[in-house]
Amino acid sequence: SKMALAPDLRVAFLYGEGQHGFVKENGHYMNDFWAYDIPAHRWICIDPGVDTRNFSVKVSPEGFEVDRNGDVLPVAQMVHGYEMTSYDPDLRKFSFMPTPSGYWRVRGLAENRPHVAKEAWNFYNPNASPWMYDVASAKWEVRKISGEGRRSNAGDAAFYLPSLRKTLHFTGDSVAAYDYAENTWKPLSPKGRLPRIYDNVACHDPKRDRIYFYGEGL
Repeated sequence: SKMALAPDLRVAFLYGEGQHGFVKENGHYMNDFWAYDIPAHRWICIDPGVDTRNFSVKVSPEGFEVDRNGDVLPVAQMVHGYEMTSYDPDLRKFSFMPTPSGYWRVRGLAENRPHVAKEAWNFYNPNASPWMYDVASAKWEVRKISGEGRRSNAGDAAFYLPSLRKTLHFTGDSVAAYDYAENTWKPLSPKGRLPRIYDNVACHDPKRDRIYFYGEGL
C-alpha cells in the first residue's frame, strides 16, 4: 500500500489489509487504520480495526453497511491498499477505492452479515463514491451516486488531483474522474495507450502534475 500524504496535517495515512482475511490475537480484523506523524516520528492508531467479538452491522436504505449508530463502516473492503489510497486537502478527507474480496467470510464477520449470505445485498456497491474518512468528524463517508457507477478491483490505482479537484481512478482499460461537488463519475478518454495497471507502484508528481506508473515499464 502506498501511504497517502496529508501535507496540511503533516501525516501520512496507512490503510489496507495486510494478511488475507486475518484476525489478530486481540480479536480485531486487520482493517486497522494508521497515521504516521512526521514531525513527531510516531505512529497514531486511528482505528484498531473491526472487533470480530462485538460486531454488528445492517444495510442502510442507500445500500451501505452501517454500525449500531447508523454510521457507514468499511468492512473487508480492501484486499490490500495497493495504489488505491489518497488524500483530498480541499475537503481534508482521506479516501480509498475498494478492492473487494471474499475475506469478509472470516469467523466473526460472516455470522453477523446475514444479508451477504442470503445474497440479498450486493457486498460491493458500484454506484458509489470513493470511501472517505473525514478528519474533522472522525467518521467514514461513502455516497450513493446517480448515473453511471464505477467498479474497482485489486491492483487498480486512484489519486486525488488538487489541480482538477477530482479523484482519478485507473484500471487496466479505463480512466474515470470522481467529482465530489457533482457526486458523479465521468469516464475520461486519454490519448495514447493505457498502461497495464495491476500491482504497479505509482505516484503523483505535483510539480509537473503527472502520475507515474511502474510495473512492466514506466
